[in-house]
Amino acid sequence: MIRKGVVSVLMSLLFLAGCAVDTKLSSSQLPTSKVANVLTVNTESFGKVVLGSKIPVLVDFYATWCGPCKLMAPIVDDLASRYTGQIKVARVDVDLNPGLAQRYDVYAVPMIGIFENGSLNKRAIGVVSMADLALEINQILDKNKSVGSAKITKPAI
Repeated sequence: MIRKGVVSVLMSLLFLAGCAVDTKLSSSQLPTSKVANVLTVNTESFGKVVLGSKIPVLVDFYATWCGPCKLMAPIVDDLASRYTGQIKVARVDVDLNPGLAQRYDVYAVPMIGIFENGSLNKRAIGVVSMADLALEINQILDKNKSVGSAKITKPAI
């Protein structure tokens, strides 16, 4: 019985310590990309950057106060580096752009959306592994490649 009480107290202290660390972080330490080709978009630029893109766009909807968003940031950065020129990668701060969050039903963050031809076609909520996101991206790229090649090789009627 005493052991359970000690464990509960220790768990509570660890939880509180984690919360205290999060509150001390400045906004400049929160998902900022170290990758040049990760675009920060807002309500004004979203249409041109995301909806008007000729290539698929992975959008990370995040909040600066969100712990899981901080975990996703390096994954998103890595994907941007791996798929340079094949996809665009963008971030949207939902607190600064509530209209976009509402428009795309972002009710929990992080939310990763993959847009194709101006439409949100895939979404994932919460922390998602790089492997799972890469699988989705590869499927989209493979589909687009086969569609593109079908158009080129289709005989004229």
